[in-house]
Amino acid sequence: MKYLLILLLLFSFSSAWASEKCPGSPYAGNKIIIEYWDNYCVGIHIYTNGDIYEGSYKNGQEHGQGIFTSKDGTKYIGGYSVGTIHGQGTYTFSDGRVYEGTWQHSRFVKGKKYFDKAIIEENREANKKKEAELRKEVKEKEAELRKEVREKRLKELNAEKERKLQIEKAKKELIMTKAHTQCQEFGFKKDTEKYSECLLKIYEIEMNISIAITKKQNDLAEQNKRDKKVVELEKRKVELAEKRLKFLKKKVKEKEDRERAYRAMNAISAMLTKLGTQDYNYNNNKISSEQEEIMCWHKCLDIHDNDFICQKQCMK
Repeated sequence: MKYLLILLLLFSFSSAWASEKCPGSPYAGNKIIIEYWDNYCVGIHIYTNGDIYEGSYKNGQEHGQGIFTSKDGTKYIGGYSVGTIHGQGTYTFSDGRVYEGTWQHSRFVKGKKYFDKAIIEENREANKKKEAELRKEVKEKEAELRKEVREKRLKELNAEKERKLQIEKAKKELIMTKAHTQCQEFGFKKDTEKYSECLLKIYEIEMNISIAITKKQNDLAEQNKRDKKVVELEKRKVELAEKRLKFLKKKVKEKEDRERAYRAMNAISAMLTKLGTQDYNYNNNKISSEQEEIMCWHKCLDIHDNDFICQKQCMK
């Protein structure tokens, strides 16, 4: 009997799928053509967002048995009625959840819910693969960025080096021009040995002077950098010392407040011990500011029973 029932179900399902093919199937796009699909014809509709439905239609709507597959991995296999999920069916979510049982107008009403371990494992592997690809992409981008930075820095260094060479070349030309002028003023004739010796001596002297000046300028620049670092360090030390002093002042103030509150509590305790059960008329006696504070603590503690509230109200 059990096997006969299974055969009947399989026969009915296969007969429903044995209907004729819907005209224009498979179809991708809006529902202009699908509106004419009828009489349980079997068609494939590819939605504009990538989802796919394959199954029977009636009056231009999903009706009968069908399979819906979403592009995110969600899948439903089972019954439809007037365009909605209806009847027996299995809905498998992309995260591995499975709802298997009875549906009424796209709402799950009865059946079992469980997780498909194969899908969960598949998602885990996909996530690992995606994470590895992302990590690889990040590393490649970091390598490209480091390469760009190195190339840019190299270009800057080469440009700086070229600029220094140009400056040095111009400086040498200027010194040589000056040497020619001075040697001519000294009365030496060109293309003579004395003239060449004069040029070499003046050039050597001027180059030594230029080197000394450059060295002095570099030393001053380095000294300025060191002085700037020292000033920044001293400034930072002063800021830290000010913060430390402010913190210590706050701690001292808190300690003084605690000691003052402690003395007030002791005074209240002594006063209560002295008074005992006798009534004390505060208004008919002259009291000092300390006594007034003690009485304030007494009244406040009777009302609030909280040291912090009374400290704010009574300590002046």
